[in-house]
Amino acid sequence: MEATTMPVSSLVHRPPAAPHAQEGAMALLFSVVVLLISTLTVFVASRSTLSEQRLSANEARSRAAFEHAQGGMDYAVGEFARGLDITTTTNPLNTAVDPDDDSKPALPDELAAQIRVAFCSPAVADFRCADTPAATPPIQNCQPPAGAYLLQPFAVACGWSDDNAARHIVIQRLSGTPAFPSGTINNPLSTPSSAGLGGSFTVVNYFNNLTYWTGGSLDYGNATVKSFIRNPGSTPANYSDDSVYPTESDIYKSYQLADALGDQCAVIADENDRVYNNKCKAPTNKSTTHLLQSTDKGANANTIGADVVDKDINLAALSEASFFRQFFGLDKTDYKGSITSQILTPSEAADKFANGVYGEVIWVDGNLTLSGTEPIGTIDRPVVLIVDGDLALGAGIDFYGVLYTSGSLSGNANGNIYGAVLAHGGTTNLNGNPTIFYDEGVLVNTAKVGRRTTLPGSWRDWSIE
Repeated sequence: MEATTMPVSSLVHRPPAAPHAQEGAMALLFSVVVLLISTLTVFVASRSTLSEQRLSANEARSRAAFEHAQGGMDYAVGEFARGLDITTTTNPLNTAVDPDDDSKPALPDELAAQIRVAFCSPAVADFRCADTPAATPPIQNCQPPAGAYLLQPFAVACGWSDDNAARHIVIQRLSGTPAFPSGTINNPLSTPSSAGLGGSFTVVNYFNNLTYWTGGSLDYGNATVKSFIRNPGSTPANYSDDSVYPTESDIYKSYQLADALGDQCAVIADENDRVYNNKCKAPTNKSTTHLLQSTDKGANANTIGADVVDKDINLAALSEASFFRQFFGLDKTDYKGSITSQILTPSEAADKFANGVYGEVIWVDGNLTLSGTEPIGTIDRPVVLIVDGDLALGAGIDFYGVLYTSGSLSGNANGNIYGAVLAHGGTTNLNGNPTIFYDEGVLVNTAKVGRRTTLPGSWRDWSIE
């Protein structure tokens, strides 16, 4: 029987062909998914880029505001250090707001538009920057410094970005260094040499029983010389108590001694009474005040009080360098380099003093003549004047602070000195009608008139956006 042979092709399995429509749908779905993923990736990337751009812009604005504020602070510290009279600069310094105010040094043009600077009282320290530098006031809650704060104010600097979207404030407390160690000066007039006096010369010391202290003789000549000291029953003024002396230091206003009473001054009970002829101003919380005349030397008098110490051999033995160091605590070279605010020639000093000087230690190399009518210093901002040479006082000079001369003190003076005088070369032909008031209130404030700088630890700054 013959076998039947099957074709080979009939033994091969062939799957059914895939429909063309199904293949197209899968490709389309895959493409859509890929497109969606790409779109999301681009969207996320663009959002991230936009956020980074915004962050970068905000950072740039914040950095610009900080740099403007820092530049303003550097400016303020520099002006304060050079002796700027901040009573005229409690508002913003010379910027785009007040470019023509010559009393306020101009900020550089590139800084002026977005910077405001002020000197403010520490009594209210909640300082704020306004929304824009053109606002009035641009620095808010800034009160003008007064009294002791004139020598220790806050410098406040506000900086804005160019579009005013970011603000930055920088605050720094400023101060002067002490002019000399506390308590080293306790006498109105001190000299290791002789004191030659002419005219009518008076020294008043309400705080202790010293007036004239000399290493040589006290040469009265034909002068009328007086001294007044505190009666032991009268308590010295408390300068920290404003209820006792609301507006003024004390004894220098209590004195008109051309024809003063010899035993005690009349009492002024009314604080508003400003007639001082032959009267001493009484503290409002005391029933009496006393100034005793201790020395009365003249044509018709020959009384020398115990407050006059002359021919002191220990004082006479002091060289000029030792005399300076005894009161100022440093050698002259060190003091000149570290404490002095300004070092001037006599001509420079004459020009400076002609316009009034406040709250500084000034060193003059050479002989100096002080003249004019402008007061030098104030109670709150006294001046320490060191003349490395002879000093001549002109008529009408009122001086608040400490006068030091390495040479002699002379002149035809009719003004008053509130503080103390140190004259290594003595006084020679000091004529006129001068009066030296030893004033502890003035001397206390010399602790802040040395070289001006920032107080460590007082820096504060923050951004406002």
